[in-house]
Amino acid sequence: MEKYGDKVILVETNLTAPNVGMHLGVIDPPVTIHDVLSGEATLARAIYTTGYGLKFIPGFIGVKEEVHFIDFRPLLEPLRKEYWFIILDTAPGLGAETIASIRASNELLVVTNPDIPTIATTLRTFRAAQRYRVPIAGVVVNKIMKKKYEVPLSEIKRTLTYPVVGAIPFDEKVMESLAAGVPVINYARCPASRKFREMGKNLLKRWK
Repeated sequence: MEKYGDKVILVETNLTAPNVGMHLGVIDPPVTIHDVLSGEATLARAIYTTGYGLKFIPGFIGVKEEVHFIDFRPLLEPLRKEYWFIILDTAPGLGAETIASIRASNELLVVTNPDIPTIATTLRTFRAAQRYRVPIAGVVVNKIMKKKYEVPLSEIKRTLTYPVVGAIPFDEKVMESLAAGVPVINYARCPASRKFREMGKNLLKRWK
C-alpha cells in the first residue's frame, strides 16, 4: 500500500475495544471516530497521518457505552470519493459493530488463528458475509507457530474453503513493534514483515 500514499486510509470500526491508534503510536487522540459518530466532530478532524504517510481514523480507548445498531456507510461515503483503499479494522466476533463493518464493505479479508475456536468463529463470519452478499477476498492465518496442537494450514484451507492469501508466522518483532507504536513492516525486517509485504503485493495484483 505504500506506493499509493495518501490514497489509503485505515478506519477504526472496533468501537468497544479500539486499538488502531495503539498500533500506530497514538494512545489518546483528541478527536476520534466516536466523536464523529456522535456528531461532536467532523470527519476531517478525525483523520491523522503517521510519519511514514499512513492516514487513519482512530477510536477512543476509554469508551464504555454499549454499542447498538450503527451504520458506517454514511460515514464512509465521503472517504470513497478521496481514497482508493479504505481499510476497516473490525472487532472480533459478530457484534453490532462487526456486522455494520461487513455491511459497509465491498470485500472482506478475514483474519483467523490456527486454533479450533477461532476457526469456528471465522465460519460464522463467512455466513454473515454470505447473508449480506459481501464477497470474501480471502483468509489470513495469523500467529502460526508450527506447533503440533495447531490446526495445520492444509486443514484450515479444507475447512474454510476460501483461499488463504496470507500465512503469517508468530514473530516477537510484532510485539516489539506494537510497543514502539510502529507497524512491523516499518519496524524490522523479520519473517512476519516479509510475509505481510508478500501478501500485500499479491492482494494489490488482484485489486488493480
